[in-house]
Amino acid sequence: MILAAVTTSLSGLSAIVAPFLHADPAMSPSQLVGKIAEAIDSFSSRDGFDLKRIALLGWSEAQRSDHLRATMKRFYVDFRSDLAGALKRWRDDRTGVQHDVDTEMAAALLSFVLGYVVQSAVIGDVSSQDMVRGLAQLERAVV
Repeated sequence: MILAAVTTSLSGLSAIVAPFLHADPAMSPSQLVGKIAEAIDSFSSRDGFDLKRIALLGWSEAQRSDHLRATMKRFYVDFRSDLAGALKRWRDDRTGVQHDVDTEMAAALLSFVLGYVVQSAVIGDVSSQDMVRGLAQLERAVV
């Protein structure tokens, strides 16, 4: 039952966020994380219940179930790869120079997305707009 719920949820979210990951022109990291966080909020909000809390249970169960962990791993590896492609296109567009795919930057961006799910479900005081503003501040500080 948990495997089916996780698979359905991850497939549904994948379909919703795909246009953001493949947008032309590519979104900045802050815009991309903001759009993904908004999509997560919209997808997970169900009649007064937040599926982000269920996601935490799925992550926990994946520590006990090799099959569930393998299913989730495939999703997250593919998602990280799509994030890497989006970041590459953004950097290429922004600088006019072709860059290599940066899996480290994609891993960091994936951490922002997963961290948003945890903070939203556990702490409850973070919004998708908080993520946009925070990442935008990081983008400006680095440039």
